[in-house]
Amino acid sequence: MYLTGQHNVVPSDAGLLTGITHVVLAFMPSTVFNIDETPAAFPLFTSVEEARRQFRPGTKLMVGIGGWGDSEGFEIAAQSANSRRRWAQQVCAMLNRTGADGVDVDWEYPGGNRDDYKIVPNRRREWEVEAFVLLLQELRAAIGPVKTLSIAVPGMERDLMAFTASTIPRIVQLVDFVNVMTYDLMNRRDDAVAHHSGVVDSRDALKRYLQRGAPASKLNLGLGYYIKWFNTQPCDPQRPLGCATQLLEDPVTGADMGNTGAFSWHDKTPPELASSFARSQSYGRYFEDGSYGYWDAEEQRWWSFDTPSVIAHKLSGIVSPLGIGGVFAWGLVWARPFSTLPLPFERIELGPRPYYLVDTMSEGPLKSRLAACEEMEMRPSKWSIGHRGGAALQFPEHSREANLAGARMGAGVLECDVSFTKDRQLVCRHSQCDLHTTTNIVMIPELNAKCRQPFRPAGEGEAASAQCCTSDITLTEFKRLCAKMDGFNASATSAKDYMAGTMSWRTDLYATCGTVMEHTEHIALVEALGLRHTPELKAPMVDMPFEGDYTQQQYAQQMVDNYKRAGVPASRVLAQSFQLEDVMYWLEAEPEFGRNAMLLDETDDADDSVGKLSRLAQAGVRTVAPPLPYLLRVADDGQLVASEYATRARELGLGIITWSLERSGPLGEGKAVGDFYYGPLAEAIKGDGDVYRLVDALHEEVGVEGVFSDWAATSTYYANCMGV
Repeated sequence: MYLTGQHNVVPSDAGLLTGITHVVLAFMPSTVFNIDETPAAFPLFTSVEEARRQFRPGTKLMVGIGGWGDSEGFEIAAQSANSRRRWAQQVCAMLNRTGADGVDVDWEYPGGNRDDYKIVPNRRREWEVEAFVLLLQELRAAIGPVKTLSIAVPGMERDLMAFTASTIPRIVQLVDFVNVMTYDLMNRRDDAVAHHSGVVDSRDALKRYLQRGAPASKLNLGLGYYIKWFNTQPCDPQRPLGCATQLLEDPVTGADMGNTGAFSWHDKTPPELASSFARSQSYGRYFEDGSYGYWDAEEQRWWSFDTPSVIAHKLSGIVSPLGIGGVFAWGLVWARPFSTLPLPFERIELGPRPYYLVDTMSEGPLKSRLAACEEMEMRPSKWSIGHRGGAALQFPEHSREANLAGARMGAGVLECDVSFTKDRQLVCRHSQCDLHTTTNIVMIPELNAKCRQPFRPAGEGEAASAQCCTSDITLTEFKRLCAKMDGFNASATSAKDYMAGTMSWRTDLYATCGTVMEHTEHIALVEALGLRHTPELKAPMVDMPFEGDYTQQQYAQQMVDNYKRAGVPASRVLAQSFQLEDVMYWLEAEPEFGRNAMLLDETDDADDSVGKLSRLAQAGVRTVAPPLPYLLRVADDGQLVASEYATRARELGLGIITWSLERSGPLGEGKAVGDFYYGPLAEAIKGDGDVYRLVDALHEEVGVEGVFSDWAATSTYYANCMGV
């Protein structure tokens, strides 16, 4: 890992430093070693001693010498045997004085193609190819075998003048490892769009070193934790690779023309690039090899950067198959926002609720079997679907926090109910018009004023009321909101009081300011967690086409397009809608997504269910998703058995998913009577523990393929215990 002077920050979270074996402090100028007398101090942006205190014991601290644009010192040092020896001895003196464990030589590049290549042609630097090897020989002799010696080398074929089949076998005998800079693979010397750190390009760069004699164990794959952009000519948005760029460098001097640039994830986005960069994050896509990029048609700009998914592709598709020794990154904390995306949870935490439910069950074989699993190690299950995030029982629905909690409780699928904003961006909300009960919008005067009905206090016999829709505000305004527990106070005389109303059996403990999510953020989060997606296209509560030109089909397509741009295969997306027209649209326009889509059904058995199900199957619908009570009935002996609806759906070969567990309060003392989910089954649901009787019947009698739950732990426990 390179720790740079531009971003001399070490994460305070020790967990983020786990696995780092070497840290290179970059850079010390190459010129400071071309002297006869050892100086009193060597210039470095920090001290080795200070840096060492910030890393785990055993981490090797090295000093990097050189970097792009700093080649003068190397060129002087390499000219003769005496100059090479002098330079190497002063580097050794620097290591002894600073206490560094080694040195990383970053000469870009011996043999030519440096920053001044238009002024000094490569033919005048051919002598450096052999001199570079000799310089490394002197350096190894000076520092001895104990100190670590590494080199940073180019990733592009055109820059490999000094790295040939005759030089590489000699070089690798001298160094401990080779950091291949598999980034900046598109730069200002190019005139066509490419990935600057592409997956295939990175693999090919490593293969070139292998083919020229480098052992795989000494090669490290480079990861660039930064963003690059390039201004282009008009491109085909679907096929931007190979598209012509604008002039990136001066053809005479090689100077930067201002049509390309870069910044790290740790930097503040330049204001003039902010809108374009935001689009690249929201609408960029994964290419066939797993690389990520986006061509912004509005500003004719190409964006290229790695995401956590791209890095995962490189680790699994390059490092492991080629047997590469390791990876390195330029640079530490440059990837700071990546820390906001979690890694997949290998161990999940169910909390006390599933065990409480089992404890309160009536004695019998089912209770015994479930109780036997109490010490079992639990894993995520795709049978356990996180409704509104999977933790709405205690966390604000559709908040980032609810999704993370649902994932921690083993939900294998996370839901985003999709609605659109005024500027036609997609966000996660259970209803297009529920912002007044699920967020703090009424507390923000300028946003409350934009609601179709701003907050109106109770008075003169009228209840307090409001109606605020996602389509009333822009995405930027939506992101200002805090998610809260769903509810309102009908007797409120102030906006603050109106925000109260959380059901007594829920809690506001985790509702201080839940993070609202746009659809693309939800996709990124679920991808980072390694889970599946289930977006529901919410029925608009405004006239469509919205504002005269945004149609229902455009809305349905936009939702699918977000997954396609993110490179999520259709097999991992379970789209939902209550509207048959949406499912039929997907079946025709996006058949891969349509075949996995589910039709949410709220028509009861009495409403020609058999005929309706037959028609749905004939139309191509593959999965139906009715609420819990539609699938079961109470038999004469008090047992829960499959309903006529469920039986007919199975006969037709339809998949069945159901909703939603844990949306009701405590079920004891006859409280199930009158409840939407449990009321029709109240004769069999006498207490909280009977939830597992219902879940078991859904699995054994109906054969459901998944269960939505507001508290994913409940369904996760059952799925693990029963091996679903």
